[in-house]
Amino acid sequence: MPFQEILDNKIEHLLRVTLDCLQPLYRPTYLDYELHKTQDDFYALHLSDERWGTIGHIQFMPQHANRTGLRFQEPTYPTQGEADTYKPAIRQYISDWPAAISLGEYYDNHQDVSNWLRFTLHEQRLLCLTRTHDWLLERLRIYGRPVYLPGDGAVADTKIGAILGVEIYREQLAMVSFELAIQARPAEFIGFARRLEDSRSRDSLQAKRIKLKVYHPGTRKVMRKLHPGLAAALLQLERNQGGLQIYAQSIPESKALLTTSFEERRQNWDFWILILDELERMGLFRLQEIPAIHPMIENQPEQAGTPPSVQEDKPRLAPWEEIPNLGYDRELVRLWHTGLQAGEIGRRLEISEKTVYNRLSELRQQHGQGKIPRRRTIRDKPGYAGN
Repeated sequence: MPFQEILDNKIEHLLRVTLDCLQPLYRPTYLDYELHKTQDDFYALHLSDERWGTIGHIQFMPQHANRTGLRFQEPTYPTQGEADTYKPAIRQYISDWPAAISLGEYYDNHQDVSNWLRFTLHEQRLLCLTRTHDWLLERLRIYGRPVYLPGDGAVADTKIGAILGVEIYREQLAMVSFELAIQARPAEFIGFARRLEDSRSRDSLQAKRIKLKVYHPGTRKVMRKLHPGLAAALLQLERNQGGLQIYAQSIPESKALLTTSFEERRQNWDFWILILDELERMGLFRLQEIPAIHPMIENQPEQAGTPPSVQEDKPRLAPWEEIPNLGYDRELVRLWHTGLQAGEIGRRLEISEKTVYNRLSELRQQHGQGKIPRRRTIRDKPGYAGN
């Protein structure tokens, strides 16, 4: 049976986050994928395992309140020919090969052998799909993408959380650790962290009281001088009785790989999301772009008398980039366009949900509904200025 997770994002933004999760640098070695569009024009990721073939697919489906459903659809039941193809892999990797199947092969009981092979292949594919589901939801937490249950809006970090319908922070995992590649060298990232610590930073960070220490990763001695060609550094950031440890090292393609670890606590997750939002705002971290899939218009004739250069696509500013960068205004509009709800935006910017709605209403009057669109959702409370 398919199972579905609800996330607080627009489809395109969530797809970009998911594609970023599926980079070869992060994804499990067994997993591969292809991006397609369904007949209903929904995006779908077809998942495959190097050992067992197709394990299912993920559909990105619109939900109410600007949310997106991740529908994990199991693969079709294997055919007899398909089971025969994967028989060597089943023999190699399935330790409990039944004696009855061996007897069935001996006595040429092909039907029983084929039925067992098909069932076993399907079972292995479902296990891979479940493992991928759990891995992806854990990875999405790194990007600040909470998962919601249909109907009650509770956060679920694991399938256990989805069953209970409550927010899960597993006590047995004392530490969280993950990797993220950014478009900045280690020395540039240290400079970025020092700007966060600086009290003269932008308004939304002044009250954060961030403290930073930089160490040599080998000796753990405090780094006094910063060299532009620095290969690696260990950063300790503290805020509000919480803290992150980030090991920044140079890598060829993305310039720096951040290995972040911290205690599994809500304030540490909030702190990390604050840093990630700042990295994205400053252009030091960029999500994967959605690749072109079967363009709808091909070989469109040029208009008579119009030079080709006129018809080339010109880069357009994102709606929030046209908002003056005063206080938290631009960041507020950016988070609104990603599909986050007012309460989640308020928690990130440390303002109330009502303040989010009121400020959006003011900005909408100044810059128009095209840049700050309205949402008619069942979760928006009546009486707010943003309704």
